Amino acid sequence: MTPEQARQQYNSQGFVFIRGALSGAEVKRVLKAFDRAAKNDSLYDLLHQDEVFVDMVDHPAIFPVVRAVIGEDVHCAMPMEASGKPTPNRAAAGTAIFAT
Repeated sequence: MTPEQARQQYNSQGFVFIRGALSGAEVKRVLKAFDRAAKNDSLYDLLHQDEVFVDMVDHPAIFPVVRAVIGEDVHCAMPMEASGKPTPNRAAAGTAIFAT
């Protein structure tokens, strides 16, 4: 997938599907960790639930597509309360990847 194709897919569909980005073992690991986080009502704080979510942030098959869509200045952030703690029960807000 070229950077232009990634941008076009994101702009038209709101997401980019990267066929074959994760191995079968990686998919199983992500699903297991996601299910565990959901069971613990911790979907708002995925990066702190399992190392697999941190690994996905800069995964070599995913990050180049993120950079193609967002640009070079990519940041990863979680919604925070004024106290600096992750905002609880905000699964919809989740982790955002954005450019400044």
